[in-house]
Amino acid sequence: MIYFQSKYLAEKCNINLAKWKRWTREFLPPDPLGGLRSGYARQFSHKDAFRVFLAGYLVSALKFSVPEAKQILLDLDTWLKKQGLFALPNNKIGRPVTVFYHIFIFQPDEGRFVYAIKSTNQASPFECNRHQVEQGDVTIIGSPGFCFDPDAMFSARMLLITGLYHTFLKLIHG
Repeated sequence: MIYFQSKYLAEKCNINLAKWKRWTREFLPPDPLGGLRSGYARQFSHKDAFRVFLAGYLVSALKFSVPEAKQILLDLDTWLKKQGLFALPNNKIGRPVTVFYHIFIFQPDEGRFVYAIKSTNQASPFECNRHQVEQGDVTIIGSPGFCFDPDAMFSARMLLITGLYHTFLKLIHG
């Protein structure tokens, strides 16, 4: 198993080291080996490193608050594991991607999230190719009674999770 340290990850991901450490404290449980002034630097598995990277992206780019990002990670944890986004990437680096996932995050009311996850064969939801028919499924996570009305669609935030994951892998292994 490969482990990374904060300094390496922050440098490779072009994130300020203090910000990376702050995100680590917010989005990961306390380090079992270390603590303040323990003398041990925290070591990150791929799963932990991607969890911090994803949470930081939710906060910095998609403008969710820290508690909202924690809730999103908690809600999507099982789905992320099932898709292999928290697994060792040994067989994923450099391999062409055939299925892309786009997560649409809705917040119908305060403190509750609903996710529409679209799987497709196109990296971008904006690609238009007349000779290629888009195939894909939509998975809903969250409230079973949620109805996609036009008002909810305006407030959705889109996360291209497959692209973010492969960008993360290229950054830390590049």
